[in-house]
Amino acid sequence: MDGKRYDVTLLDLSMGGTLLSPVAGISRSARGKLSVPSLSLEIGFQTLDTGEEGLHLLFTIQGDEQAALAQALRRLGAAA
Repeated sequence: MDGKRYDVTLLDLSMGGTLLSPVAGISRSARGKLSVPSLSLEIGFQTLDTGEEGLHLLFTIQGDEQAALAQALRRLGAAA
């Protein structure tokens, strides 16, 4: 995001977005790419909200990202 890389903890993941551990200095409406190498996932996002509970991201799915996300969710055992 903004040319920076952040190491975060994935707290929740769905087809629409994710909740990450809190990250200081990220503003609402920021855009970037979420990369989860262990799930072979890279997906675009826009921040919805940030606070003490974490960073809420809305996925901006393009191209093959939806199929990759669905596959990642299946691997995690979540309902896609």
